[in-house]
Amino acid sequence: MPAGADFVENFLFQTKKGSCTHFATTGALFLRCLGIPSRYVSGFVMKSSDFKDGVAEIRNNRSHAWIEVYESQKGWIPYEMTPSGHIEGISQ
Repeated sequence: MPAGADFVENFLFQTKKGSCTHFATTGALFLRCLGIPSRYVSGFVMKSSDFKDGVAEIRNNRSHAWIEVYESQKGWIPYEMTPSGHIEGISQ
């Protein structure tokens, strides 16, 4: 990213490509601008196949970012913002 460039603006109007971090950040900001409570979340994607004898080793290539949107009757609901990303159990 060019020095001094805005992260979201560069993503939306220049590169038009990005990682889960770009999509989640932009999605949360857009929803907040519309008055919808949202938050950026990052962590690691784990699958049942990662566990061996109750222990899982999760590597950095499993890091991921998504958003959560607050719904008054349900609380914080996770949403996948990355078009190619899919985390089982997260709305897309």
